[in-house]
Amino acid sequence: PARNLFFTGRDNLLTTLHSRLTAGSGRMAVAALYGFGGVGKTQLAVEYAWRYAADLDAVWWVDAETPTSLTSGLAGLATALDVGAGTEPERASAALAELGRRRNWLLIYDNAINPTAVAGLLPPRSGRLIGTCRDESLRQVVGDLLGVTEFTRDESIALLRHHIPDLSDTAANQLAE
Repeated sequence: PARNLFFTGRDNLLTTLHSRLTAGSGRMAVAALYGFGGVGKTQLAVEYAWRYAADLDAVWWVDAETPTSLTSGLAGLATALDVGAGTEPERASAALAELGRRRNWLLIYDNAINPTAVAGLLPPRSGRLIGTCRDESLRQVVGDLLGVTEFTRDESIALLRHHIPDLSDTAANQLAE
């Protein structure tokens, strides 16, 4: 997705996410962003991808809402990597196998709903995987979840000021509340 030019705040979450995804080596690092709809999980993943893309050899976004969209997204990755042939599931498997031969990549499974589907399509080796989800059941596949909640008051005010620079302090506080 395109970068959100109005992305605001979330510095602590971005730092924690980066720490989880860069800890250790030789294995896949996984971080799952968990929270209610609309709190910014997807935007946080987008911002992370844009901030660190220059340090990565490959970044790929997958709509993980259904098993079909997850498989289709990975089949698209196979096309981009010029690997695999055959059905979408075969191409998805080829994409994951290719990632297993590489080291410096980021895969994002956005809006993962079905833990079984995600578990069946995890990359086999090293690299980074971000999942976003509304359901805590993804914990059984990826381990600890990183909670994303509503903006703090300061973040709300900063976002309002991005859109309305001359907003008074009183109005900004009232809107943020």
